[in-house]
Amino acid sequence: MNFMKRSREESVGSEATKVVAFSVLELLVAMTILSLLLALVLSMLNMTQATWRQVTATSSQFREAGLAIETMRRRLRQAVLNTYWDYERDAPGEPPVNYRRASELHFISGPTEQIVSQASEQTFPTHGVFFVAPFGFTSQKAKYETFSETMNAWGFFIEYGDDRAELPPFLRDIIAERYSYRLKEFRQPTEDLELFENASTSGNGADSSAAARKWYAQWVRDDQGRYKRTLAENIVALIIMPMEASGGFGRPNISIAPRYLYDSRSGSNDPDDVESTLHLLPPLLRVTVVAFDQETLTRIGLGSDPPEIMNQRWFKRAGKYDDDIKAMEKSFNDDGYGFRVFTTVFPMRAGRWSGSSSESTEPSE
Repeated sequence: MNFMKRSREESVGSEATKVVAFSVLELLVAMTILSLLLALVLSMLNMTQATWRQVTATSSQFREAGLAIETMRRRLRQAVLNTYWDYERDAPGEPPVNYRRASELHFISGPTEQIVSQASEQTFPTHGVFFVAPFGFTSQKAKYETFSETMNAWGFFIEYGDDRAELPPFLRDIIAERYSYRLKEFRQPTEDLELFENASTSGNGADSSAAARKWYAQWVRDDQGRYKRTLAENIVALIIMPMEASGGFGRPNISIAPRYLYDSRSGSNDPDDVESTLHLLPPLLRVTVVAFDQETLTRIGLGSDPPEIMNQRWFKRAGKYDDDIKAMEKSFNDDGYGFRVFTTVFPMRAGRWSGSSSESTEPSE
C-alpha cells in the first residue's frame, strides 16, 4: 500500500518537473530575443551619443559665431576718425578760401576684392571692414602698458585657406593642413602702426588710392599670418552694410553705400554738402555673419581650391539685402546645408551726419 502511494507521488512529482523545465530550443529562442534586444538598445545608445556629439559640436560652432559677431560689434563701435575743420586753399601758400573736413584716420568697408588690391573673391569672399580705434593694443606690454588708449589699425574679413600659419612651427610638418573658411581679425599693434607712413594718405586730402589702403591691404594678403588671427571657424560670409539713420522713424537710409562700399576718404570737400561721406563714419552698421556646421563643410569637401558656396550675384546691391538673404537661405535649405545667420544693427559711437560738428550723437559708454 505504501509502495503504491510512493509511486503515485513520484509520478506526480515527475510530471510537475516536466511542466516547469525549459527545453534547449526554448533557451536558444530566449537568448536570441535577448541578444536582439541588447543589440537594439546598444544601437539606440550609439545613435543617441552620435546625435549628442553632433548637436554639441554644432552648438559650439554656432556659439563661436555668435561670440564673434558680438566682438565685432564692440570693436566697430569704437572706431574713430577724429574729424576736424581745416582751411581749404586753391594752392599751397594762398589765402584760405573755405573750410573743409579733414582727418588723418581711415574707415573703409565693402567687398574685400574691391578694397584689398590683388585679393580674389574666391579666397576673400564677401565683405571686409578696416578702421582705426584707440584700443591701446601693443605687443610690448612691459614697455607701453601705461598707454591704454593708443591708436591701432583693426579689421575683419573672411579668408579661405589652411591653418598652417597658425600652427606652432614644430607641428607644421607633422599635422596635415586643414582648409576652411575663417573669420579673420586684423589687429596691428600701436608700435607697428603704418597708417601715417605714406605722406599721400595723411593730411586733409581724400586719397582713396591703393597706396592709401596699403596700411591694411598688404597684411590681409600676408601668408605668414602676421597681424591677423582666426576669430571664428566655418564662417562663409560677412556682410557689412553702412546705413544712415532716418531720425528714428522708418527704414534706415542705405544710399550712403548702395553697393556696400563705404570709404571715409571719398566724398565731396564742399562743407555745405551734409550728405558727403568724406571723413565721416557711417551712423549705423548692419553686420551679418553666415556660419556653417562642420558636417556640412565635410560633405561639401574642402581642399586647396575654394568650393562655390556663395552665389556671386548675392549681396552686390544694398537695396536687395532682404531678397538676397531669402535667396541664400532657400538655396542652402534646398541643398540640405546646416547653417545659421547672425545679424546685428548698431549705432557707431563716433558716427554722425553733421556739417559742422565732429562730436558723437550718442553718449559714450
